Amino acid sequence: MNSLDILIIGIICYSGYKLYKMLGVEIFIENEKTAIPTILSEKRVEKEEVKKEDVLDLYQSEIKEVFQKVINAFITHDKKTLKEYTNEKVFQSFEKVIDENVKKAEKQIIEVISEIETKIHQYHRLSKKHKIELDLKSDQVHFTKNIKGDIVEGDDNQVISLTDTWVLEKEDKKAANWVLVEVK
Repeated sequence: MNSLDILIIGIICYSGYKLYKMLGVEIFIENEKTAIPTILSEKRVEKEEVKKEDVLDLYQSEIKEVFQKVINAFITHDKKTLKEYTNEKVFQSFEKVIDENVKKAEKQIIEVISEIETKIHQYHRLSKKHKIELDLKSDQVHFTKNIKGDIVEGDDNQVISLTDTWVLEKEDKKAANWVLVEVK
């Protein structure tokens, strides 16, 4: 890579940074601080420095609640709740599995048996929307039962430690829910 290539890459990076600033995007990635704007009016924005731990403290109980609601809605085939806490793409993925289980007359069981641990990877705030990517770690038991109640897949005595990476979004409104937009 020559010096002209480095200069071009630098200009592209700086341009992207300026565009993010112009759009009001605030980001932090692991081990960095971010400025979270508090909207005072459409034209004036006040900023305060916040660490990722502070963001987690603010939203941790809400996020754990969403995790539980999505898991419970999935295993009980509650599509109404799933639709409320997932975007269309994620909902369709859950719905497909639910429909397949119903067709086979099977029920997937997921029991979360430990405290859910959370770790933030990224937090973004664009205009009036929050977006967070984080790991949700828990000990779980997974198995599938048929219509007779017999276990046809998995083991109801085997505890597995799972870490799911979820991307959630939330409108900046008092009554807004966190919505699952991606599972990695």
